[in-house]
Amino acid sequence: MSEHPTFSTFVRDLLHVMRFRGPLASDPTAPVLHGLLVSLFLWLGLSTAIMRSFSNRPDLTSVITIETALAAALLVLRRGLFRPAAWIYLAGMWFFTVNVMITNRGIRGEGMMFLVTLPISAAWLLGFGGVLWTTGVCMASALVFAVLEIRGVRLPQLPPGHMPFGVLVLLLMAILIGMIPLGKSTRRFWLVNEERGQIDFEPVRRLTVYRVKAQ
Repeated sequence: MSEHPTFSTFVRDLLHVMRFRGPLASDPTAPVLHGLLVSLFLWLGLSTAIMRSFSNRPDLTSVITIETALAAALLVLRRGLFRPAAWIYLAGMWFFTVNVMITNRGIRGEGMMFLVTLPISAAWLLGFGGVLWTTGVCMASALVFAVLEIRGVRLPQLPPGHMPFGVLVLLLMAILIGMIPLGKSTRRFWLVNEERGQIDFEPVRRLTVYRVKAQ
């Protein structure tokens, strides 16, 4: 019985430590970036520890690099420097993506999906200018790998069935990158407009009643 209060206290203290603080605490976008950075940092660390316990994958160099970038972005963000933190995150993710593509099938590998998510991240972090720069870098990176394949350069490829859990790790990373900002902004939109009375739920209620009666 005494273990439950101890565990709940530990969870509460952990959440308190992880809570976003600093000059940008009242900014609507900075806490979303903070949540994204923390989620990716914890997920990569946990998944790497699990996979390394029974294999030599993933490569520690790429993991340490992206974890360092995420930690640096968190520190910079807490000091109130939003745009530098966003650029550090985007640069770290780009380096991680290129490394994944180099070590597994290039343009045909799982790393390609991050070249799609990076401009999406730049859109809500840096605006139109950031989207242009990020899109240009991602397109240029994809073009380089496409040219390498056209010229017959064979990049390394993991054997079939080798570490399928790693694919799931990358997939969840891509989902987090797209889901966290969208979920936060959608929730904030509904809460704000519901408080102002600007959302009319009557059509939804009528449609629901109509479907129930039809059944």
